Amino acid sequence: MSEMARAENEISTAWAHAARLLDEGDKLAQHYTNLQNLVDTYRGVLSTLRRLPNEILLEIFQHTFTHLDNLDTFGNAPWLVIQVCRHWRAVALASPGFWSHFIIPGGENLQSLLMATAFPAQVERVRGGPISIYFAADPSPHVLAMFLPLSSQWDNISLDTSLFMSPPLSDHVFPALRRLTLYYLGPEPREVCRNDAMPALEDLVLNLYDCGLPKAVKSSIPWSQMQKCALRDLDSADFLWIVAQLPHAKVVIRIGNNLEAPDASLMATTSVIRSLIFAHCSRNFVSDVLTSLSTPALDEFVLSDTRDTFADYPLGERVVQFLDRSGCTLKHLRFNLHLEEQDLIAILGSPHIHSVIHLNFPRTVLPPRALAALAVPLPNLCRLTLGGALDEGLLLAALSTYNYPTILPLDGNLQLGELQVILTGRS
Repeated sequence: MSEMARAENEISTAWAHAARLLDEGDKLAQHYTNLQNLVDTYRGVLSTLRRLPNEILLEIFQHTFTHLDNLDTFGNAPWLVIQVCRHWRAVALASPGFWSHFIIPGGENLQSLLMATAFPAQVERVRGGPISIYFAADPSPHVLAMFLPLSSQWDNISLDTSLFMSPPLSDHVFPALRRLTLYYLGPEPREVCRNDAMPALEDLVLNLYDCGLPKAVKSSIPWSQMQKCALRDLDSADFLWIVAQLPHAKVVIRIGNNLEAPDASLMATTSVIRSLIFAHCSRNFVSDVLTSLSTPALDEFVLSDTRDTFADYPLGERVVQFLDRSGCTLKHLRFNLHLEEQDLIAILGSPHIHSVIHLNFPRTVLPPRALAALAVPLPNLCRLTLGGALDEGLLLAALSTYNYPTILPLDGNLQLGELQVILTGRS
């Protein structure tokens, strides 16, 4: 065989071998793809999400709700969840509580359209369980008439005060109503609710928008049942009247104003409420409350983001006088505003914070004299929050009196035995 023929034969053999290799490569690539698809399938089946108990999955579902969701089949959380997969759909449809939130948009035409489409299906899926209703605007008479037959299931509702305290609502009984949000823009309600209208009510939210507390609200709310009361935009006189009616409630006050001088007869008001939280209140409002109220059972006091500065006001002195008058033993104390040195020293020197568990001054940098006051051990203190721009050495020297054996860094803060020290505003 000639040299040329031998070379051509070797080329032919090489091409045949290359073709076999390419074919094997294609087979290996397909095998790899099949294996990867199999792994992906098993990974999906064995994922943590698929192995979550239904109760945990439902808890996650509950966090998908917002007041921006409307009662429709496109943007409302339950309707979206049931479209993800068969398992999620089965879990959601088996849970009446997941369908209990009715969020109704504004606009009579849109309300009527949604109530005629999504409403019947959602009511059926609740299966007679408690429901929560949020109206983005006052409901039309047609919409309200559709909800009234479900009044025995109302658990949580937000409504205009005048609407709630006028027929037909004022004539109804709401045996399961636990939380009520009322907003008041006038006019004064003409009716009051029945004495037995809300036997289960324990959580009240009042948004008065500086309109004053209506007499109908005073007469209709079963104040002695309240466990929590959130108040917004009201005068200190109304505030003092309300807390006098609350035997054991946590009270949150937001945007307290002083529209007029409080009635002198209210200035001796006493109460045994456990928690007071003031946010965005005026200085005059805070002053009226601190000089008028006595709360012997108080264990939490929060003053946050006030409208006015307290630079020329003896805040520390007023707080100490308030605590002395109340004779309470605080466990949680928070001032989310800047405190002057003399105010801070006065508060830290009060015997009524001796049992405090959480001490929180996130916007106050402790000066040396205040650090010295902090050196008096608070035996139950577990968490101390301070403004971060302070001398860490002076802080540790002050806290050395607590006799904790170890000092460990914790996310840029400090852990001294059982005491966690959080320094805010650090870079």
